[in-house]
Amino acid sequence: MEWLVKKSHYVKKRACHVLVLCDSGGSLKMIAEANSMILLSPGDILSPLQDAQYCINREKTPDLKNR
Repeated sequence: MEWLVKKSHYVKKRACHVLVLCDSGGSLKMIAEANSMILLSPGDILSPLQDAQYCINREKTPDLKNR
């Protein structure tokens, strides 16, 4: 399932992002912690890959790892 980033906050102490996500229909919402070297912005789309990894905006390199 793809997720749309609604809000993103980078926590320096923990070196992770805290994200507010929703599904494409807007019926499911979730708060998640993730590791990424790339700054995530509202409007970014997270697409699933293998092993709890996601790519950002449908680029095929794994850029994000769920915690």
